[in-house]
Amino acid sequence: MSKDLYLNAHSSSNLYLLGGMGSVIPTAQGLALSTSNHVIALEGDGSLLMNLGTLATVSRYPCSNLVCVILSNGVYQNTGGQPVSTVDYTTLAESLGLESFFDCYSIADLARALSDDSRAGPKVAVANVVAEDGAQGPFPLTPADIAKRFQATKCIDHGARDMSPATER
Repeated sequence: MSKDLYLNAHSSSNLYLLGGMGSVIPTAQGLALSTSNHVIALEGDGSLLMNLGTLATVSRYPCSNLVCVILSNGVYQNTGGQPVSTVDYTTLAESLGLESFFDCYSIADLARALSDDSRAGPKVAVANVVAEDGAQGPFPLTPADIAKRFQATKCIDHGARDMSPATER
């Protein structure tokens, strides 16, 4: 997904996690806890299944500045298109107490979800998409380039943040 994002919507503020299946949302949550800026995580459904417990952590330590967009195409895109297990994300979100959950079937649905501020906590939107071949070839940035770009963004506030679980607030 990093290659596709780079080719279609590159920004100097994008943090690309290459080969980090299951680490996008935890990394984004860490960033969201350390800044007042909005943080958007783009995670594939196969990647999320590598670390499904991350949604429990998002619920327990909510960040109102965190948006998780799960691109659900039903396959492990980066490893050859193998099918993923079916997950009822609506039931999962309800069971975890994620109040700002959205199941999206169109760009308009996703736009409404991202602009909806009527519910508290982090936003989690599942964008149901069609599996397509992703970008091919080498990624144009090295891990060192990515690290330097990230350090240069100065996106972390370094301010104190209440880290107690939501149930204790």
